[in-house]
Amino acid sequence: MDKTSSEGLDVSLGGGATSQEEIASEGSWLGGTERSETLGERVSPMRRTATSPSLSKSMHGGSRRAVLTRKKVRLVLLGISLVIPGLLEVFSASRWHHTGIIGSSLFLLGSVLAGLASLGRMWCSLYIAGYKNDQLIQSGPYSLCRHPMYFCNLLGFLSMGLASESFITTGFFLLSYATYYPFRIQLEEARLDRNFEASYEVYRRTTPALFPRLSLWKEPESYVVNPRRFKKHIFYNLWFIWLLGIFHLVESLHDLGILPTLISVY
Repeated sequence: MDKTSSEGLDVSLGGGATSQEEIASEGSWLGGTERSETLGERVSPMRRTATSPSLSKSMHGGSRRAVLTRKKVRLVLLGISLVIPGLLEVFSASRWHHTGIIGSSLFLLGSVLAGLASLGRMWCSLYIAGYKNDQLIQSGPYSLCRHPMYFCNLLGFLSMGLASESFITTGFFLLSYATYYPFRIQLEEARLDRNFEASYEVYRRTTPALFPRLSLWKEPESYVVNPRRFKKHIFYNLWFIWLLGIFHLVESLHDLGILPTLISVY
């Protein structure tokens, strides 16, 4: 089996509780324990003694709190940025909706992308479920880019905007993605770099971060899947499909006059 790594299996938008291992790696990324140890090798014994275990623990705890604070801020910004396209979907109507081919084409394209996003997330789960913290996955979807799960999420955000049949709503969904995921990828890169060191450095130099490079494709002849872990993530891998159904329901409520249409958008 190829050694593997990858981004986390986010249960929704990549948020949720942060594991102890991830917090530790994020502290290292912000200049926590690893930097202190490097400095400790260069200073005199007296200076080294000054950095007591309690002080080191306090410094590491401070970096952990800083990471958690930044993550909470990003999650709040993500939530706020999702409110705007959500309100647009509920209280606005697309000017393309009753124009025939344009509105139908946008919804069809959104449906196709939602399906691809869900299938892609499922594919990533096959490779990473149960192996995230133990092995560096570099085969299957992880041979194409380092964070294929987040690329699938990008397709999902784009699909929601197109399914709304509005270019303005699509722009807000993409802005929501840009608000959170670049930061999330930075934290994930720090965790992987800490866990796998030199092997991850080679992987990073040869494989793009987010956008797949098809020429790098490789897969093993066989692969051991962890079914117990995998089935726990099936529910979350389909949420773009379910959102698509909700969008269609909202559109029907507008057509029936049950939901008010406050503005019309392109």
